[in-house]
Amino acid sequence: MNVPNFITKLYNLETLKLPECVEKLPKDFHNLVSLRHFYLEDRDQNRKLMPMKIGQLTSLQTLPFFVVGEKSGHKIEELGSLSKLRGRLQVYNLQNMKDKDEAEKAKLLEKSDIQELRLRWDKDLGESNNNHEAVLEGLKPHRNVKGLILENFGGRRLVSWMSRDARLLQNLVKIEFKDCMLCEQVPALGHLPHLVTIRMDGLYNLKRIGFELYGLDERIIGDCSSSGGAVTIVFPALRIFNLNNMPQLEEWSDVSSLPHVAASRMEFFPRLQELHIWKCPKLITIPGLSSYE
Repeated sequence: MNVPNFITKLYNLETLKLPECVEKLPKDFHNLVSLRHFYLEDRDQNRKLMPMKIGQLTSLQTLPFFVVGEKSGHKIEELGSLSKLRGRLQVYNLQNMKDKDEAEKAKLLEKSDIQELRLRWDKDLGESNNNHEAVLEGLKPHRNVKGLILENFGGRRLVSWMSRDARLLQNLVKIEFKDCMLCEQVPALGHLPHLVTIRMDGLYNLKRIGFELYGLDERIIGDCSSSGGAVTIVFPALRIFNLNNMPQLEEWSDVSSLPHVAASRMEFFPRLQELHIWKCPKLITIPGLSSYE
């Protein structure tokens, strides 16, 4: 189906829902200046139809996906002016960005109504992924985000807002990593009060899950080491933890290497209901999943 050109004359149109299969969108799609809700099936073919200059639709609240292009009218800066976006946002082809400065033009940090954010790079990139870490740093979301999905990220290290500055993710409920093949690090998550689900799938280069996952720093360990310190609960809300297809993973650190006094004042995974470990043939150690005794 081709969407007829006359639709771009409907200047007061607020909601547009298109059928599953669309072959072409009008080139003047950006004239729909009153559009608030745009619905289109998230399919490979439909992603090729990403309208030019969608940043001009400043009333837009619902956007099925955004595909980053290299030409003017398709760059990430088009997202920058869409300050009213809410709900779920999926951003594809992040390999078309060069650096942190360009990524920051999306202004994700200012989009307080985005509940779930999916960030995806092209999968077939080989080893030339040096800019992935810089781009991800610039795509820092607002602290209200509840779901974060990272797909085909090609960096070896995670960025500050997922490690040192993970306080930004205080409202996170779900986090997923898919096919981040070169990544050698996991984020700091154990201190997040609302995190219910963690899924890590296809982290081929990860060899060790260390204490950084628990979000434990020297201050927290020191507080737990004091005799009168309150019990620290690590992963207080986590219910589902999936590790899948991680062929190099050998170790998942236990609390046994912590000072005994500190470990005795910690409780780990008190609400965990499902632990799935699949296709991790080298993994020989996992932590005890209850309080240390």
